[in-house]
Amino acid sequence: DGTACQDCPLGFYTDEQNRVKCDACPEGKTTQQSKSVHKNDCKCKAGFVALNDADTCGCPQGSRELSGVCLPCARDEYQPVQGQTFCTPCQSGTNCTDATQQPPPCPRGQYSNPSQGVIQCTICEAGKSQSAQGQSSCEACASGWVAQQDGSANCTICEAGFSCANAATAPVPCTNGTHAAEGATLCTRVEAGHSAVVTKGGGAWNRVGQQKC
Repeated sequence: DGTACQDCPLGFYTDEQNRVKCDACPEGKTTQQSKSVHKNDCKCKAGFVALNDADTCGCPQGSRELSGVCLPCARDEYQPVQGQTFCTPCQSGTNCTDATQQPPPCPRGQYSNPSQGVIQCTICEAGKSQSAQGQSSCEACASGWVAQQDGSANCTICEAGFSCANAATAPVPCTNGTHAAEGATLCTRVEAGHSAVVTKGGGAWNRVGQQKC
């Protein structure tokens, strides 16, 4: 009928002559140039990857599709599956440092929460502990208990004969003439007529670090 033939535009192809229209590339794919004649000329668009069936394309792990474009997951989000249109927010108590993986829970002695600015496991500071996994905070040691090291899973009770006024530092031995029971925060002076002596481990102690009179 005298109609002029037109080239298939980008994103289309045809492997037959005398076609009225060209075939569109599968979703997420396009051609590198016009006049494509094979479906194999359709390749994944920039930023897209071939999915399991290899015939379609989608966004890679760690990203989501929006209006035909792959966008990386925002901070504190993740997406471990290809070809998705959403990212999942990370939860407190997890280590959200890899957007391509489901974040693992924080181990004992560590925590994470959004107030830190990023959901990433942080070691509990001295004087605090966390005995469970996947927690959003650390717990301060109770009076008379200590956690001398950062990253402690448990606090320990102050030993008899020592004072523990500061939960973040080493217990302080009682000096001569003073004593302290287990879990004490201060050493107490010996009353008149008494001496700081206690049987401990089969021996009599009357020097520094005594439990009682």
